[in-house]
Amino acid sequence: MTKSRMQIIGEQSTAQAIKEIVVPTSDAGGEVADVMVILEGVVAGVLIAMFHDPRKAAHILNEGLLEGIEQRIAHVEAGRRQEASKKP
Repeated sequence: MTKSRMQIIGEQSTAQAIKEIVVPTSDAGGEVADVMVILEGVVAGVLIAMFHDPRKAAHILNEGLLEGIEQRIAHVEAGRRQEASKKP
């Protein structure tokens, strides 16, 4: 399957955002809770920037974003299981 330009940009942006949030926080002695607080701010900020309406942003979070995140986590887990099953 050929990835679209937006898929590639999305994957690159995601990887960069993870590095920019997790690595410095961890290097500074931060814990999971510290990363989660930053993530909350990023998600809220992006939703408000895109929708310009806090109520609409909250609706998108509850009606679509959470489901999408759960699907991504399940996809990663399935990939890990598949890789583990290939190991001798």
